[in-house]
Amino acid sequence: MKSILTALLIVGCLSLSAQDQLSDEIINTWIKHTEMNHLILNHIQEENLKELNDSSSRNVGDQFAHIHNVRMMWLGKMKEAEGIDAEIDSKESQDKEYLLATLKASDKLVQKVLKDALDKSTKIGNLGPVRFMGYLISHESHTRGQIVLALKNSGHALPPNVGYGIWNW
Repeated sequence: MKSILTALLIVGCLSLSAQDQLSDEIINTWIKHTEMNHLILNHIQEENLKELNDSSSRNVGDQFAHIHNVRMMWLGKMKEAEGIDAEIDSKESQDKEYLLATLKASDKLVQKVLKDALDKSTKIGNLGPVRFMGYLISHESHTRGQIVLALKNSGHALPPNVGYGIWNW
C-alpha cells in the first residue's frame, strides 16, 4: 500500500510539473508574439504611421491601435485593466512612443490574465485561455500583415532583418 501511495504521489508531482511547464510555454508564446509586434513598430518611422494599404481604411498607426483596442474590448472592464487606456484614438495612434507604451501595457495585461486563467482553470469571456490566446495571435498576426503590406505599398518596406525577423520564434 505504501508503494502505491508513493507512486501516486510521484505521478501527481510529475503531472503538476508538466502542467507548470505547459503553462510557462503558453505564456512564453504570448511574450514572443508581442516581441514581434514591438520589432515591427520599433522599425517604423513615426511619419510612416499614417501610411494606408489600398484595401484598408486604417493607417499603420490605427492598425497598431486596433490591436490594443481589441485586447481592451475583451479585458478593459477587469480590475487589472485600471490605468490602461481603454482605447487609442486616431490622434494617439500617430504617436509612436505612446503606441509602444500602451501596447506594452496591454501585452502585460493579457499575460497576467492568461496566467491567472491557466492557474485557476477559468475562462476569459467564453474562451479558455489557450483559445483566447490563439484568437489574439491570429487576429494580431493578420493585422501585422496589413501593416507590413501598407508599408511596402507606400515605398517604406521594412528592412529584411525585420521582415524575416518576425519568423524567428
